[in-house]
Amino acid sequence: EQRLNLIRGAYESRSRLFHSIEAEDPATADRVGEVMRASWERLLSNAWRSRDSAFFTLALELGALVPRSEKLQRRWRRARPLWPVWLAATRLWDRVPPAAQRALRAPLRGLLRLS
Repeated sequence: EQRLNLIRGAYESRSRLFHSIEAEDPATADRVGEVMRASWERLLSNAWRSRDSAFFTLALELGALVPRSEKLQRRWRRARPLWPVWLAATRLWDRVPPAAQRALRAPLRGLLRLS
């Protein structure tokens, strides 16, 4: 819970900073917004991979604090209904022996078009 509060506080601070920069220098604000969106997308990916529902829910909510993030928000909100399937698939994956995981990893990434 404390970790999630720290993450929320960081994004609230970034949002306030963005808005203060935006009022003074829109060009710089655009660059700051790009960095914020990239950072938020990494947070979403980390939250998804963590399998922590509270963390993922918070990460989704933080989109309201990220400038011009509507497109990313829509994409990640569409993934939300897949959460139970993701958890079941990862629990199954955890039961696969490590040698088999290594052998399956590359073909699955190609099949699922993952990086």
